[in-house]
Amino acid sequence: MKGEKRRIEVVWFKRDLRLADHRPLVEAARRGPVVPLYIGEPSQVSAPDFDPSHWTFLRESLVELREGLARLGQPLVVRTGEAAPLLRLLAESFQIRLWAHEETSNWQGHQRDRAVRRWARETRIPLAELPSNGVVRRLRSRDEWSEQWEERMRGPQLAAPERLEPVRGIDPGPIPTHAELGLAPDLRRQHLQRGGVSRAAEVLESFLTERGGAYRGGISSPLSAMSACSRLSPYLAWGNLSTRQVVQATRERLRQVAPRWAASLQAFESR
Repeated sequence: MKGEKRRIEVVWFKRDLRLADHRPLVEAARRGPVVPLYIGEPSQVSAPDFDPSHWTFLRESLVELREGLARLGQPLVVRTGEAAPLLRLLAESFQIRLWAHEETSNWQGHQRDRAVRRWARETRIPLAELPSNGVVRRLRSRDEWSEQWEERMRGPQLAAPERLEPVRGIDPGPIPTHAELGLAPDLRRQHLQRGGVSRAAEVLESFLTERGGAYRGGISSPLSAMSACSRLSPYLAWGNLSTRQVVQATRERLRQVAPRWAASLQAFESR
């Protein structure tokens, strides 16, 4: 029909900046052309708990994510502004279905997600928010949480799609700098961790095979804690690694180096 809008699947990346073990991306790719979208939101970067170093880490993660998505056929689309109005503009040109992970975030993120849900409900835009980590919503007891958490962690990791059908007519746009977001320069860059999936994998591997041996005795000392701790927090916080990836890698390493613990884990998992 003349004038009918093209249907696309929009995957909204927030705190899940990776390709592997990313269910919204996998589900969207199964259904049609995908627009992977990241939104640099002034309300988020101006929040009291956001520092210029956060954007440095995020920007490095976005650069690597864009490169990975481009190899699949459709680069990451980046926009600056508030989420609901930008999604509304996209819906004016395309018939969209929106995919995202449930986000565990701050108050600004919670309010943003409520605004997007309200807009999707009012405009009848299909919105699928899928579980991402160990947070299980709408539960009545801790026992119920424990069972669902373990079920998630034991589930198979999802491979990235082999290919994404590109969507023509959408400019990927630049990844904004600190200045373009109104942020001060990051003066601590040389002392902080690098963002991105590749670096996350290196840090996880080094902890499980080298640094982790000093964890028990070194985590409490200011002299050794920097190397003895896992250093995985930023990669989990911004989703360069999924919780499931870390849990499964850790359990596999423990099976290799601690047979007695491995037997206990096997008994636990077979319940």
